[in-house]
Amino acid sequence: MIYNIWRQRNSAVHLTGFSPQQTTLATIDRDIHNAISARRHRRKFTILMQLWIR
Repeated sequence: MIYNIWRQRNSAVHLTGFSPQQTTLATIDRDIHNAISARRHRRKFTILMQLWIR
């Protein structure tokens, strides 16, 4: 999450300005989903994926 906020700040300073809040939240959601999916074969993360998708 911190990385995405830092990335949005740099985009605002160096590029076109702030991106919409929905874009940032969708990026954070996708990053969390990818992190859980990468670990899906571990026992602890199976339950976590089910909770996140709900």
